[in-house]
Amino acid sequence: MSLQDFFKRIILIVVVLVICAALWFLRHVWILAFLGIIVAVAVSQPSTWLQSRFGLSRGPSVLFSLGFIITVGYFLSLMVVAPIAAEVTRLMSGLPTLIRDAIDGYEVLLSANPTLEQALPNPFDSANGDVAYTKELVSELRTLGQNVVGAGLPIVGAGFNLVLGVLGNFVIVLLVAIYLLVDPLTLIHGSLYLVPRSYQPRLLEIWNELYNTISNWLRVQFTAIAITSGLVWVILGLILDMPNALTVAMFAGFATFIPNIGIFLPLIPITLFQLADDPSRLILVVPAYLLIQTIESNVLTPSIVKGQMKIPASALTIFQVVAAIVFGAKGIVLAIPLLAVGIVLVRELYTFDLLGLKREKIVVRALPSGRLTAEYGEIQEETQPEIPQRFSLAWVFSGQNLWRAVAETQSTEIAADAPAQVPIIPVDDREASEDQ
Repeated sequence: MSLQDFFKRIILIVVVLVICAALWFLRHVWILAFLGIIVAVAVSQPSTWLQSRFGLSRGPSVLFSLGFIITVGYFLSLMVVAPIAAEVTRLMSGLPTLIRDAIDGYEVLLSANPTLEQALPNPFDSANGDVAYTKELVSELRTLGQNVVGAGLPIVGAGFNLVLGVLGNFVIVLLVAIYLLVDPLTLIHGSLYLVPRSYQPRLLEIWNELYNTISNWLRVQFTAIAITSGLVWVILGLILDMPNALTVAMFAGFATFIPNIGIFLPLIPITLFQLADDPSRLILVVPAYLLIQTIESNVLTPSIVKGQMKIPASALTIFQVVAAIVFGAKGIVLAIPLLAVGIVLVRELYTFDLLGLKREKIVVRALPSGRLTAEYGEIQEETQPEIPQRFSLAWVFSGQNLWRAVAETQSTEIAADAPAQVPIIPVDDREASEDQ
């Protein structure tokens, strides 16, 4: 190896390390950009439907979809936040009564049991003459209150910084989403210049797979929200007659966006509503809710995720832990789409393209002895679909491979008002003839 080749390899290694370090230190920016992409895809779903169904142009359909989503989100937040705030206010206003009832219950307990009356002091009984103990208790409570206030000031400052950070992240996500909604094809068009011309149709196919993967995750997520909300409303509201059951159902549904941790968040409004109505019914409502979440999170949703997105439940659980360590709370929320996108990239770029296993069929079986065996075969060639005159998102999601048809034809005229969410870059016939 010559000295020049040696220095070239050293420079290449340094460049790779610098790029890896930059990706690591900016990982929170990338996860926000990924969230912006998800928001853009979510808005593009109703927008594309409006374009194909009513013939609207891209701009009005995007504005209408965005306005509809914001309006629905606003009213849903009112349905959840307003009742919870009202119950918190109600509990705070009735706090003196609760304290007085607790004191009365304590005194009744002492008077009913002479042994406890001798063992435990009763600082609330002025007739027992234990004035010194009462003053000492009041002094300790005053000191405790001062310590709580002193310790709470840093917490308030940290909370203010947290709010500013959330607002900053929201702005980044919003900007990325708006950029992709306004001009979705620029990014894809630029990526074509990074690969040889012969690989460009394949790159379009990968873009299509990524788009379908995020769309499938959104459908799975909203299906889980509908299932959870319906079960909570029917069982807790209609059967157990819990107050504000619809509010709890909506809260529990959207809490499914946070895997594992989101299961326990609805216990907060459930406890608030039951304490204000009938605290004794908590022993019925809480186990019923936990049973609902156990069935939904361990049976229904994993089955949907595995069936629609081909993600094993065990791999998802492990990846959630890894995503939480790397990206924090945002990684927990976006663990499923991150894993799904990673699986698509590994499958398309490494398994299919590098290893050439796209037509390879591998079936793994376990023998009674526990030994694993594999059977190999070849996937039959699919019939090439006919390209319609106008591309539509429904045709893309029909199970046919759009980009395979594009790769075969190498040239397609796209209508000017075709839905812009589908990443289509037509190949210029004149350039193709010049290259030939």
